Amino acid sequence: MRDLNIGIKISSKRKEKRITQEELADFLGVTKPAISKWESGQTYPDITLLPLIASYFNTTIDELIGYEPQLSKDDIRLLYSRLAENFSSKPFEEIYDKCIEYQKRYYSCFELQLNIALLLINHSSLGQNTSAIISKASNILQHVIDNSNNITIEGKAIFLQSYCFLILKKPDSVIKNLNYTENLHLNPEILLSSAYQMKGDNKKAIAILQNYIYECIIGIVNACPNLMMLYSTEKEKASKWADAIIKIENVLNISKINPSPNLSLLITAANISMMNNDTDKAIDFLEKYVDTALNPNMFPIKLKSNDFFDSLDDLFNSLDLGTTPPRNDKVIKEDIKKLLIEPIFEPLKSNESYIRLVKRINRI
Repeated sequence: MRDLNIGIKISSKRKEKRITQEELADFLGVTKPAISKWESGQTYPDITLLPLIASYFNTTIDELIGYEPQLSKDDIRLLYSRLAENFSSKPFEEIYDKCIEYQKRYYSCFELQLNIALLLINHSSLGQNTSAIISKASNILQHVIDNSNNITIEGKAIFLQSYCFLILKKPDSVIKNLNYTENLHLNPEILLSSAYQMKGDNKKAIAILQNYIYECIIGIVNACPNLMMLYSTEKEKASKWADAIIKIENVLNISKINPSPNLSLLITAANISMMNNDTDKAIDFLEKYVDTALNPNMFPIKLKSNDFFDSLDDLFNSLDLGTTPPRNDKVIKEDIKKLLIEPIFEPLKSNESYIRLVKRINRI
């Protein structure tokens, strides 16, 4: 994220060495005004001089030009947040080009590559050609898969690329990508927690189990909309699943930690109700959807603990983006509003309750 500050580096190194511009110029075989222009940023040294300059100052060319192939996790989070904010306030193509610029500049920083792909995926709907944007994200992820030696980063890249393949309607590629995971479900958390308990570190033991239970529940909640859609022609089963998961969410107050899965569940349940011509049930789910979206604590969206899960700080801090969501709040709000007026709800346009809900959601 740094500009090319070679002139500043040369000036700093020269002063450390306590030599004049003229002395440096004599050594390099250039003029004193040339050194002055380098240090003021007006021009850059010829590329053939870089090894000599680096050698003279006992440094590397990378350090001399300020190039760092890797960014820190904090740098990546800040960059992601800034670009996500820009996507909500500036022309899509302008920020897309910025993303690709950073992707090329830090081509071997695979954690950044992963996050640039995530940015493109999460904001693809803002562009004019969603498929092309998703394809670009998939290509970036393939670069990570092919070249990263970090198993965790590679696993995330495979998962995200599979999501891209799903959007691009390539089910065979999804299946091929995800077959690698079938033998990875070892779930060591219970044993690990018991080990910390044996050592007398109950705090760590509790945190491990809470993290594990939370991730399991979020996985279940995220899977349920898809399962409900598969049961879309079996009204009773779909309804039972929706009611059961909503109860689990309410009991454990999951929405306080992360409201997004609950919103997805409720809008899916409303969709299925419409497919089964049960408008009363659809309105009921949409009421809950709007109530959740308009909750005073909904925005700004940040992952946070609740009364049940009060030891999730380590989990949240380990996430690539920390407690912030992958999309800007403004973009999320627009999507929440759009989902309420999808074509499937067209039969409700004269329903007074639905009209009231559409008016309410515009307050978000």
